[in-house]
Amino acid sequence: MNLFFSDRPGANERHLRRKVNNPLFGAPDISQDDVLRAREIDEREHKTFMDGFYALAKDASTLDASVDADELIALKQRLEQSYEQSCSVMGAMEEIQQGLSRLIDSIMQSLLYASSTDEHAHQKLVEEQAARKLHFELLRHSLIADLLRPDSPITSDDLLPTLLSSPEPSLRAAVGLFTAEQLAVLCAHGNRMLDGVDSDHPKIVHSRNMLAILCEQSKQTGAADN
Repeated sequence: MNLFFSDRPGANERHLRRKVNNPLFGAPDISQDDVLRAREIDEREHKTFMDGFYALAKDASTLDASVDADELIALKQRLEQSYEQSCSVMGAMEEIQQGLSRLIDSIMQSLLYASSTDEHAHQKLVEEQAARKLHFELLRHSLIADLLRPDSPITSDDLLPTLLSSPEPSLRAAVGLFTAEQLAVLCAHGNRMLDGVDSDHPKIVHSRNMLAILCEQSKQTGAADN
């Protein structure tokens, strides 16, 4: 049966789509009703996110010019959290993310200016700015956005099948989330998982290629740590 998924699904519908006709997940019997239920969860989350976003935008727009640094930092943290949440929410989020980035950049400029006479504090802000840029770039991968959710639909049992089913750029980006020891465990488990599995299935062929990359990254990370 053909299943119909959203063009821009949320985390729950997206994870369900990963499982369709995928032997690594045991090829579960997924119905259109299952898709609709996952979509309903994502729609409720979308509404909750948008309500929070509008409240946050209002707080930012009414901020007094004389606000102290602690309040600015607290608002910046809320904006950053909202940005991260937006990366796994259903629908088109580009304009919202651009707005959040502009607000964060504006606050950062204020904080950098205020710290210009404190070299140590200023340098910490510069480093934070660089780290945030890298983090936001990683969040462009839905895999990473889904993995970092506190309520991620990707369970521990689904982690390895999800990684091995992901596009190569997303897998390479996700490798940095794990320690050398964790990567070694994933590599070993992946070899056992794919041992004896039908290698002609297109998704298994892809998964073997992804496992080779994961194991190579495990070796490189382990060597760098020693």
